[in-house]
This record gives sequence, structure tokens and C-alpha cells, in this order.
Amino acid sequence: MSEKYSIGELIDKGNFSIIHKFIDKKNSDTFAGKIISLENAKNHLYITEENIIKSMNHPNIIKFKESFSDEKNHYILTYYYPNGNLYNLSQIRKKLTELEIKYYIIQLVSALIYLKKNNVIHRDIKPHHLLISDDLRLKLCGFHGSFALKSKENKINGCFGTPNYIAPEIIKQEYYSFEIDVWSLGATIFFLFTGFAPFQSKDKKETFEKIKSGKFSFPNDCEISDTAKDLIQKMLTLDPSKRITIEEVYSHDFFKFGIPESLPLSTLKEPPSKVFIEKYSKVKYIRENKEEEDKKEILDLRNRLKQTNNLLANEKKITQQLSERVKNLEKELKIEKNKNFELTEKNKELENLRNNNSNKDNKDNIMKLMDKLLLKEEEIQEMKSRYPFEILKGEKLMSVIFMSSNQEIHYSIICKDSDKFTSVENSLYDEFPRFRETENFFLSNGNKINKYKTLKENNLKNGSIIILNQLNDDEE
Repeated sequence: MSEKYSIGELIDKGNFSIIHKFIDKKNSDTFAGKIISLENAKNHLYITEENIIKSMNHPNIIKFKESFSDEKNHYILTYYYPNGNLYNLSQIRKKLTELEIKYYIIQLVSALIYLKKNNVIHRDIKPHHLLISDDLRLKLCGFHGSFALKSKENKINGCFGTPNYIAPEIIKQEYYSFEIDVWSLGATIFFLFTGFAPFQSKDKKETFEKIKSGKFSFPNDCEISDTAKDLIQKMLTLDPSKRITIEEVYSHDFFKFGIPESLPLSTLKEPPSKVFIEKYSKVKYIRENKEEEDKKEILDLRNRLKQTNNLLANEKKITQQLSERVKNLEKELKIEKNKNFELTEKNKELENLRNNNSNKDNKDNIMKLMDKLLLKEEEIQEMKSRYPFEILKGEKLMSVIFMSSNQEIHYSIICKDSDKFTSVENSLYDEFPRFRETENFFLSNGNKINKYKTLKENNLKNGSIIILNQLNDDEE
């Protein structure tokens, strides 16, 4: 035994160990000292227990102080929590209120999530191992049967735990994992509501049979909310694969409201006051939650209104930019139209100049041609003797220059009864291409009609204007 501490009163007693108060002789600080007999130590489980406690760092798990050994015993010291455990509290109070159960159990759930993250299965969750600190915070202890897995996928077997809280897969000697702690937690919550375990009986064997059947019922005289019943039923599900996980327990509706930040010290002896309970009631929660939702909705509406105003401002800015762009394009279009108009007018002027020059040249050429085509009297008489026709104007065959409304120049003869005229090819097209698609005649310098077109009587009228074309020399 260390000379540093003196042993105080007995706290608890187990099969292979006892727990006493250990008082530091120097400053009188009190610790909980677990004394394990080395002669009776089973499979050196205390070593595993000590290593797990040493590695834990969570506000709801007991805190390791130190350890040492002598010839007979091994000693593990942890911090001392003077307010007992939840089992003792339930014995004093008979049963706890739902508000208190939520307060303590949510802390235990947090500790179990922490253990799972560190691959540790507790294996003996029960009210006896839920200590209460000076400030009424829960501290999980009882790690003598805990097991550290190599990975979350591993499973173990072996019978360990307290009969009223043990999971069915342990009784059936099946391999198991973290799900057994969820089962034990469900049984613990049931106990805190009712004052007894859900499968409790006078005989251990009968208790195990009840656990394996999974059948239990809630007492009629106990106030348990529907959400609490739902949570307990999901935790006490026979098939571990269908059992609720510890993370799902944490997010269950049972813990959505009614959890105070702390409890008054008076709850160690009596229930919290109605005023205190009402402060965390469902009605108050719903009202506060509604107010919070309203605030969020108002904030959301304000944000959406702000976004809408920003969008409108951007659209207005874009509209103004587009309007300015349209105005600029209209100005540019007007300028282009003016340019096109000026260009069109210039093209017209140029075309007129070209036409005037061309018309002048054509007229000169035609006049030269007409001089050649005019027949003398004897020539006309000779033609009459060969091809009877009537001169409509004068004693000569008249050649007429005709200027049309679209400024085209035609040179023609005026004739009648030319049914014996045959069609002539338009050899003048190369020189005057605009005179295509007309009725063609030709009188040569040799005083004869070399090529002619026969016109039907009904197609030829007095005063008909017929374009006269020149024949190439090689076609005479």
C-alpha cells in the first residue's frame, strides 16, 4: 500500500475487487481507489480496464488519477464523485422525471459515441455505473469488462454483463459488437422511468428467457411519453442488425427538446419543481421553436427580398445598357442608311451618265447605219416588183429612229403585209445587246432582203415598230 494515501470508507464491492475512498495525506483530496487482489484477479482484466481508462478523455467518463501495486493488490485510482450513481438516486426518488432522464442519458449517449469512435465496447451499461459529479454531470465507470476492438468491423464473443441489462446475443453466445451497449442503454432508460428493469424476474434463468423473447411491456401507472416508448422499443430490438445505432439514438425525437443545461442540487432528493419542468416543456419548446422558425423565415424572406432587389437593380442596369445600345445601333443604322442613299444616288447618276454616253454612241452608230440602209427610189421599185408591199409614208422605205420611255433607242422600218418576210438572225446583238427578243428585219446594201422574218397578218399592224438589225458581212 502506498504511503501517499490513507484508505477511507467502502464505496462498492465486486466479485474480484472492492472500491474504497483514498485520501491524499498531503492535501486531503479524495479519490476512488479500486483494489484488485492479484491472487484472485481473473485473466488480468484489470490491466485492460486500466489501459482503457487511461486512454479516455471525455467529460462524461471517469478520469484516471494513477495506479500502483504491492505484493497482494493492484490499485487503480480515479477521481471521486460523491453524489453516488443513478441507481442510488432512483432508489431515493423511486423514479426520475423525463426531464432528468433526458438530461443524464444524453450525456451517456455522448460518452458511448466516443467509446465507439475509439473501438471500445463497454459491455456493462447499467444505472450502477452512471456516477453523478459535484455539478450533477454524469460520469461513466465500470470498465472492468470493457473490450477494445482492433477495428469497428471486428466482433467478439463471451458472456459478460449484468443479467437484467445483458443483450440477447450475449446470452445466445453469438458474436457481437457495439449493439450490445445500445440494448443495455435501452434497459437502463426503462429502469429510470419505472424503477425496475424491463425483463426483471426473481430467477436469472427466467430473466434470460424473457430477454431472448424480447417481449416486455410498459406499466400503466408510469408516465412515459410516446417518443420515449418509441426509443426504448427501437433499442430493445432482438435483431442487432435492425437495432437502432447509438448515433441514431442521439438524433432521436426524444432528445429534441426538454433538456436543461443543468439540474438543481435539490433533485438529488426530490423531483424538480413544476416551474422548472414547465420551463423545458414541450409546449414551451414548440412555442420557442415556432418563434425561432418565424425568425428564420423572416430572415430568409429578407434575404430573398434583398436578392430580388439586387436582381431587379441588375436587370434595370442591363435594360439601361441595352437601351443605350439600341439607341447607338439606331444612330449607326441611320448613318448607314444615309450612306446607302447617297451611294444609290451616286450610282444612279453614274448609270445615267453611262446611259447617256451609251445612248449618244448608239445614236451615232445607228445614224451611220441608217445612211447605209436608206433605199433610193429605183431600189424601192425593184423591191416592190420582187416583194409586193406598200410604203406607208413617202416614196421611200422609211427608216425611223424611235426613243422609248425608258430611254432605249430603237431603229426600225414601218411596213405592212410582210407575210413573205422570213426570220432573220439577230447579228446586231453583239453591238446592241439590249435589243434582244424582238421582231427582226434586215435590208442590205445590195438592194435586197437577205434575211427576213415572215409575220402573220394578224400580228402586223400599220405603224408597227420593228427593230432592224445589222447582218455580219460573212452572213450575206
